[in-house]
Amino acid sequence: MQVNEEEFSPRESLKLITEMIERTKSSISDRSHYFLLWGWAVVLGCLTQYFLKAVLNYPRHYYAWLITPVAIALHFVFVYQDRKKRSHKNFYQRSEYLLVDFYRLIFFCTGFCFFAYWMAILLSLLYIALWNRYIYFRQSS
Repeated sequence: MQVNEEEFSPRESLKLITEMIERTKSSISDRSHYFLLWGWAVVLGCLTQYFLKAVLNYPRHYYAWLITPVAIALHFVFVYQDRKKRSHKNFYQRSEYLLVDFYRLIFFCTGFCFFAYWMAILLSLLYIALWNRYIYFRQSS
């Protein structure tokens, strides 16, 4: 296979670069609410945790990060609203979006299974440790 390489004049290549930059700017500005959402969620979580730990000396200061499920829910709301706005122009774009969604689902399930796997191992180890302790105290009395 042979690749067709076009010769660009300096003016045409500058125009192409400018168009690409403008396209990237509009793409980022269209989705800036995602960056703002997660930025504010992290700032709110950090400040709340600092306030709970340093000012109130609250032992469960990590509860401040319960803002994360709220941010995840808002993220999905934003995704749903963006999908309603966007139109699929052809079969290729629609299949590309479905493929991306499939990969997201796989990554989510893999992460959940990985978490559940390690939790099962930790709970099993805890059970074994408690059982051994029970047997030890039962034999010593």
